[in-house]
Amino acid sequence: MTEASSFLMDLKRLVFFAGKGGVGKTTVSCAYALKCSKEGVDILLVSTDPAHSTDKVFETTLGNEPSMVREGLYAKQIDTEKESRKHMKAIENEMRQVVSPETLSNLKSYLEMAHSSPGVEEAAMLDAIIDTVRDMKTRKIVFDTAPTGMTLRLLNLPKFLDSWSSGLINRRKEDLERLGKIDGTESKTPIKDPLVEKLKERKRRLDFGKRILQEKSSIVPVLTPERLSVMETTESLKQLKELGIDIPGVIINKISKGLGEERMEYEKKVIEEIEEKFKILGRIPMMEEEIIGTKKLKDVSKRLNFL
Repeated sequence: MTEASSFLMDLKRLVFFAGKGGVGKTTVSCAYALKCSKEGVDILLVSTDPAHSTDKVFETTLGNEPSMVREGLYAKQIDTEKESRKHMKAIENEMRQVVSPETLSNLKSYLEMAHSSPGVEEAAMLDAIIDTVRDMKTRKIVFDTAPTGMTLRLLNLPKFLDSWSSGLINRRKEDLERLGKIDGTESKTPIKDPLVEKLKERKRRLDFGKRILQEKSSIVPVLTPERLSVMETTESLKQLKELGIDIPGVIINKISKGLGEERMEYEKKVIEEIEEKFKILGRIPMMEEEIIGTKKLKDVSKRLNFL
């Protein structure tokens, strides 16, 4: 693949940085957000990684609501556990409106069990992302994501839950049709079922989530010059392309400088392999110190060929 052009490639309104743990997604997302703000593009940086470090990189305190880091740059860190509780509470409130108090009481233990079930964190995070986009007040939003596996599950959720919601709506309508028959004749008045309305509302929300991912999002994988990182990136990109999300290119991070001839030769071959497979949007060398503070982030941001 060819190198990104020297001019700044403009990505879509929502930019997700993805990759396995330890490749430097937080550093790159923070550097990108800083670059955008310096170029006059106001931006909101959102950390969706449960192991937040965005606040440490910017040497500030961040919470669930956006805080100004510098002019044109706002940031927040979504509390996964808090969002999971909020998500389950919303489900309980919806059930309260459509089932009897006795039925709700019987469902309490199920809801408590569901809170710790696989997929709840991703569903809660998807809700938080949708809310963030709906409240969007900046030109762009950049997401510092969790490691690849969780991110892929998150991005696959709208498609999966959309089919699931449609199936539930159809099944509920079939049940209502059977209940609406009296003495073999169908009721002429359609039943206005609150559960169906809630499911439809949920489906509209998921349709919005699927639409913003496909039409307004770019995903930029971050990888290191190691074969395992290249293999994982290659595999994850296959899945991402099936979702119809824009993938403009990749960023190579932590390129060694003077760490021995054997290591340099190894990395050279891996980088050649990356160049054959992907468009390169940035090459970032291994830094001697941790990237903390805007001064060091500025050095990284100069190596990114996109906005």
